[in-house]
Amino acid sequence: SAEWEHKLIGTAALYTIDKIAGNAEFGRLMVGAEHVRGLGLGEKITRAICSFGFETLDLKKIELKVFINNVPAIKAYEHVGFTKEAVITCQDKELYKMSLYR
Repeated sequence: SAEWEHKLIGTAALYTIDKIAGNAEFGRLMVGAEHVRGLGLGEKITRAICSFGFETLDLKKIELKVFINNVPAIKAYEHVGFTKEAVITCQDKELYKMSLYR
């Protein structure tokens, strides 16, 4: 869960963690509290989770998938350092597969 000023504002997670390969998937980022949207907290949460993955879990690579038309999320992920690696199709929808390396 993610907190802002001691109030729950959303969630984010690392999952499919493979400590041997040093990979994980980032996702389930949701900033649901209306009063904090647009403050850049999604980007801050993403940075914090990825830092935890690299520093605490000793990961080498974190991947994510994002709908190709979700421009605000893509921009935030790019600001964090994620790069687009492929376009994939899931249930007839196109997504970018993006990765961030340690």
